Amino acid sequence: MPLKIIPLLFCLLICGGAAGQVKSMVVKKKGRLDQVYWADSRIVFQTRDGVWSSGLLAGLGVDSFSFVREALYYTIFGIDTQRFSGYRYAYADIHALPSKREMAVNKGGYVKIIYGHEKFAWLRNGFLFRLAGVTYGGLNITNSLIDGDPPFRRGNLPHLAVAAGSIAIGYYLKSRFYSHRRIGGKYTLETRDY
Repeated sequence: MPLKIIPLLFCLLICGGAAGQVKSMVVKKKGRLDQVYWADSRIVFQTRDGVWSSGLLAGLGVDSFSFVREALYYTIFGIDTQRFSGYRYAYADIHALPSKREMAVNKGGYVKIIYGHEKFAWLRNGFLFRLAGVTYGGLNITNSLIDGDPPFRRGNLPHLAVAAGSIAIGYYLKSRFYSHRRIGGKYTLETRDY
């Protein structure tokens, strides 16, 4: 009797091991695992043409994935969800993913990314420097005009230079700031079988 059970167990082990492997889409940051997406996971991404999409991963392939896009419409009676299936994207089509601190807001069928819990975003994107420079320069010119002095006189130029420098720093920070996770250099996207 035990000799009949051994082949049965052997066949069960082979059948259990031959079960389909589960694919996943993996986001890596500098070679380290950052985030994992499975089939039927919710994902938000930006394509190469700059359009943000939000929805569900329907299926994962070796170099592409199927996608079901979701559009949310807010009505008087609640939220209306529409799903559009049949989208297929290659991994090379994905340009960026939102960072973990950002939030995706669905408005009228379009996805908008807002800062959410992004720390010091107004300082990091240079907005405060630009605002401070414009305010300081405008206030300085206004005070000069109220006093009856020419606004660009020799004694006032260092103050205007500080304002211009603050604005320049703000625009430099704005050009360098990108809050999303760009797929390419630091972040990579690949598939794994589990």
